[in-house]
Amino acid sequence: MRELRAHEYNELEQREIVLKNILTMFYNREMFTKEKYEDLLGKSKGLSNNNNLHFISKDGHKILIYFISDQNIIKSTYLIKLIDSDNKNTFHLMVARDEKALKPLRELAKTLIKSKIQVFRFNELLINLIDFEYLPKLLKIYRTKEDLEKLYKEFDSIKEFHKIKEDIDPFAKYYYLRKGNVIKVEFLSETSGYKIQYLLCE
Repeated sequence: MRELRAHEYNELEQREIVLKNILTMFYNREMFTKEKYEDLLGKSKGLSNNNNLHFISKDGHKILIYFISDQNIIKSTYLIKLIDSDNKNTFHLMVARDEKALKPLRELAKTLIKSKIQVFRFNELLINLIDFEYLPKLLKIYRTKEDLEKLYKEFDSIKEFHKIKEDIDPFAKYYYLRKGNVIKVEFLSETSGYKIQYLLCE
């Protein structure tokens, strides 16, 4: 896949690309049904003009997306705190339009540690991460206590797992992995062909 060059697209086109990639990310997290995902993709051009977007996941939880610049950060962060205090099942995705907005948004996410908040740079979302061929293929995510207990019984020690950081690793960010979650991936090894690996989020 060729890397997208931002200067090849105007502002509205970039917004539409970013929104489509966000919707695809939520679909891959199994937060939308296929029908809902395809419906939203069809409406993405019109929706991309909005700075605040509100969707409902297939489990009935709120998904709120904010496009935040330095100019509207105070109003947006106040709104996030207000909505978050009302519903702990709300998922907030904050897209920083510029570097000045990035730092305060990350600080806000740290203060609301019990909330479901993610912060992305706008440019990060101009590509759909998992479209890149060099990345490992995701096979399974272990999130629940039951799934993790079954997995651990197959290994002598979790030291056998490779470690990834929840706020840095691309896979961890894309699939919203939390500390303790494990993913099973398949990647191409130069020496042994395809190889299975387990990655522990910490």
